[in-house]
Parts: sequence; C-alpha cells; structure tokens
Amino acid sequence: VSGSTAFLIKWPVSGSTTFLIKWPVSGSTVFLIKWPVSGSTVFLIKWPVSGSTAFLIKWPVSGSTVFLIKWPVSGSTVFLIKWPVSGSTTFLIKWPVSGSTAFLIKWPVSGSTVFLIKWPVSGSTTFLIKWPVSGSTTFLIKWPVSGSTAFLIKWPVSGSTAFLIKWPVSGSTAFLIKWPVSGSTAFLIKWPVSGSTAFLIKWPVSGSTAFLIKWPVSGSTAFLIKWPVSGSTAFLIKWPVSGSTAFLIKWPVSGSTAFLIKWPVMSGSTVFLIKWPVSGSTTFLIKWPVSGSTVFLIKWPVSGSTAFLIKWPVSGSTAFLIKWPVSGSALPSVHCCV
Repeated sequence: VSGSTAFLIKWPVSGSTTFLIKWPVSGSTVFLIKWPVSGSTVFLIKWPVSGSTAFLIKWPVSGSTVFLIKWPVSGSTVFLIKWPVSGSTTFLIKWPVSGSTAFLIKWPVSGSTVFLIKWPVSGSTTFLIKWPVSGSTTFLIKWPVSGSTAFLIKWPVSGSTAFLIKWPVSGSTAFLIKWPVSGSTAFLIKWPVSGSTAFLIKWPVSGSTAFLIKWPVSGSTAFLIKWPVSGSTAFLIKWPVSGSTAFLIKWPVSGSTAFLIKWPVMSGSTVFLIKWPVSGSTTFLIKWPVSGSTVFLIKWPVSGSTAFLIKWPVSGSTAFLIKWPVSGSALPSVHCCV
C-alpha cells in the first residue's frame, strides 16, 4: 500500500504450481503475472513501471515453443512477436521503435522455407518479400528505399526457370523481364534506363529460334526485329536510328532464297532494293537510286533464263532500256537515249 512493499497474490491452480501476481507500488519492481497453462509451462506477463525494462508476454502454444511478445517502453529494444505455426518454425514479427532495425515478418509456408518481409525504417536497408512458390525457388521482391539497389521480382513459372523483373532506381542497371514461354528458352525484355544499352525483347516462337526486338536508346545501334518464319531462316527488320545503316527486311518465301527489302535512311550511295524469288533461283529485283549515278532497275524472269529488264537512268548518260523475250532467243528491245 505504501513504501517499497509490493502487492502480491499467490494462488495454486493445480498441484504445486501457483498463480502469482506481483505488482509494484513504488520503485523499480515491475508488474508480473505468472500463470501455469499446462504442466510446467507458464503464462507470463511482465510490464515495466519505469526504466528500460520492456513489456513482455510469454505464452506456450504447443510443446516447448512459446508465443512471445516483447514491447519496448524506451530505448532501442524492438517490439517482437514470435509464434510457432508448425513444428519448430516460428512466426516472427520484429518492429523497430528507433534506430536502423527493420520491420520483419517471418512465416513458414512449407518445410523450412519461410515467408519473409523486411521493411526499412531508415538507412539503406531495402524492402524485401520472399515467398516460396514451388520447390526451393522463391518469390522475391526487393525494393530499394535509397541507393543503387534495384527493384527485383523473381517468380518461378515452371522448372528452374524464373520469372524475373529487375528495375533500376538509379545507375546503369537496366529494366529486365525474363519469363519462360516453353522449355528452357526465356521471354526476355531488357530496357535501359541510361547508357548505350538497347531495348531488347526476345521471345521463342518455335524451337531455339527466338523472336527478337532490339531498339536503340542512344548511339548507332539499329532497331531490329527477328522472327523465324520456317526453319533457321528468320524474318528480319533492321532500321537505323542514326548512321549509314539501311532499313532492311529479309523474309524467306521458299527454300533458302529470301525476300529482301533494303532502303537507305541516310543519303549516299545506298539504293532502295527489293529482291523476291518468283521461281527457282531467279529473282525479281527492283533497284532504285537515292542519289548519284545509280539507275532504277527492274529484272523479272518471264521464261527460261532470259529476263524482263527495265533500266532507267536517274542522272548521267545511261539510256532507258526494256528487254523482254517473246519466244525462243528473239528478244523485243527498246533502247532510247536520255
């Protein structure tokens, strides 16, 4: 009631185990409740009246594992909850009141793999979530609060191949998505945040041949699309952003002969070219000059090896020419000087 003497209750519940309540009236003694739940395990509450002593609850759920809550009244002590879900693995929550300690949740999903959340209160610690989806591969999210750490998600879709997203917050790290479509070939997107790295998409259409898009962010890298039409021959589009590289389309029609379009973006001696196989190895060809003395040319096979030919000069002394076979080796020819 007064002075340093504490308020005390001691009551036996069963056997020699006692129910105890101890309450301080004044001084450094703390409020304490001790209660047996089963056997020798006790339910314990410890509450600080003053000083750095923390509020504590200890409760057994099963076996020797206990449910524990620890809450700081003052100082660097953190709020802690530890609860067993199954076996010896525990559900843990750790929350910092002050300092660089992070908020942490750890929960077992299956076996020894745990669900983990780590959140920074201050400093360079990152927010992290780790969750097992299947086997030993984990679902992982890592997000930087400050610094060069990148945002990362890793999720297994099938087998050992993982779905991965990596996004840079700062620095030269690129945004990356990797997702398996079939087998070991991955769907990949890579996008640069800064620097000379190109935007890249890679997707498998069939077999090991991939659908590829490459787009330059800066520099001389060309925009590229590559798609397999049949076998190892690919549908290809290449477009320059800067420089002398020409716009190119290459598509296989039959066999190894390709449908080709080449068009210069920058001026110079490069010409617009279309090449298409009509029959056999003979090709339909269109060549058009952009500048200079190169002439406009069309070449098309009508029958045999003799070709239908049109040649027209853009500039210079080259004449306009048409050559077409009618029958046999006799050829109709038109020649007119420009």
